[in-house]
Amino acid sequence: MLNSSLVSVIIPLYNSAKYIKDAINSVLDQSFKNVEIIIVDDGSTDNIIEVLSDYIENNQISYYYQENKGAASARNLGLTKCKGSFISFLDSDDLWYKNKLQLQIEFLEQNKHIDLLLTNIEVTNQKGEFLYFHSNRLPNTKQKIIKAFFNSKIIMNTPTIIFKKSILNQVPGFNPTLRYREDHLFLMDVAFNFNIAILDKFLIKRRIFKSSTSHSLNVSSLLEIQKPFIELAISKYNFLNKNIEIARIYFEMAKNKSLLKVYRIKYAFYSIFYFPFNWKVYLVILNEILFLNFNFSHLKHKKWLK
Repeated sequence: MLNSSLVSVIIPLYNSAKYIKDAINSVLDQSFKNVEIIIVDDGSTDNIIEVLSDYIENNQISYYYQENKGAASARNLGLTKCKGSFISFLDSDDLWYKNKLQLQIEFLEQNKHIDLLLTNIEVTNQKGEFLYFHSNRLPNTKQKIIKAFFNSKIIMNTPTIIFKKSILNQVPGFNPTLRYREDHLFLMDVAFNFNIAILDKFLIKRRIFKSSTSHSLNVSSLLEIQKPFIELAISKYNFLNKNIEIARIYFEMAKNKSLLKVYRIKYAFYSIFYFPFNWKVYLVILNEILFLNFNFSHLKHKKWLK
């Protein structure tokens, strides 16, 4: 029975002393109790050992340290330590609802063909105060699912994931060369080889933090840090369109109200250069030129392409 299965919960962290107790306690408080918690410290320099000491002494967590190598490497180290037949991830500043694992295990018990399961999320600010609910939807073919991950139509996934450990025989983990969007590539690879689903329930509290990308150089670097992911993804899946993804990234920059207007307009034209068929980009330009002060927040969760 799946309900008697051990679930290994991997929590990578880096200088997360402020929030890690909340994350750990949300796992310990689960209605599903057969869990092991694996903490992978990715080279923290704060007082994390002091914060974790009681959990370690009480054998509530297994703690592993590595020099800073990034989230992909930290999760991979956690994968080598797992004893459970199911594996789940939680980020060190996020929380689970108490019935998260129980509902996921029950779903997997009723749908044995599903190998990896996601859920929907509640988004909060850094204080844990409610901001909005975010729902993801899976397309109806493997190719469309892979495109959806590639084009960031399905986002904020990692703390919602639970999967059968057996998939690691074919998809061994996260690409350690990626410092950004390594989770998307992992999910693309799983979707290509296995069956995935989304449980349509809000079971995660995902903290988001105010961006510090007010300077145009910081925002423009968003494309640069995504290039390794983009190049690797299109080398594996030749049906992906590099230009569409680059256009989408420039579109996100064009909507960023922390930028000067000249940069927002510039990025909108860059987006048009790479993919001229997105009407929302033209709306951004009109908004800036005609001083319409249009709120783009309601476009946030709409599809980039049909």
